[in-house]
Amino acid sequence: MPSAKEDYFEGGLPVHKTSYCAFLDVLGFSERIRASEAKGEANKTLQEFHAIFSKRLKKLKEEHDESLQYFKSFSDNILLAHPQFSQDMESEFGFILDSICQYQLDMSIRGYFIRGGLAVGALFMDENSVYGQALLDAYRLETQVAVNPRLQSTQAATLC
Repeated sequence: MPSAKEDYFEGGLPVHKTSYCAFLDVLGFSERIRASEAKGEANKTLQEFHAIFSKRLKKLKEEHDESLQYFKSFSDNILLAHPQFSQDMESEFGFILDSICQYQLDMSIRGYFIRGGLAVGALFMDENSVYGQALLDAYRLETQVAVNPRLQSTQAATLC
């Protein structure tokens, strides 16, 4: 198995690896921001969301530091990736699906519902950037195919 956090490099150069890639978004987040701004409660909404989101991100970071799984967050989005290390990618699927389901559960308990896309394909990811067809496919699934709080896969199956 490749060393952790160097999985997308060969000979010191960045390379694409077949990976699972999940793009997850909080539904209605932009509207929550607008509504809280209109009510004069922007900081209250920010503080509530920050507390919930930061707690879950801390859990993700702890879970991923010792694994081959990668994650990034920005605004109300999370990107998860897991490069292939097994022939059938069954273990990788289990790892990423577990993280997705835990995230969805934690957020929904607190009133934030998640929609996402999960794709398999060529991907590069490190601490600074994400690049590849798997990212484009996962983003397209989240923004154009999944219409409800759910995770849509490239296999046209709803996963969570």
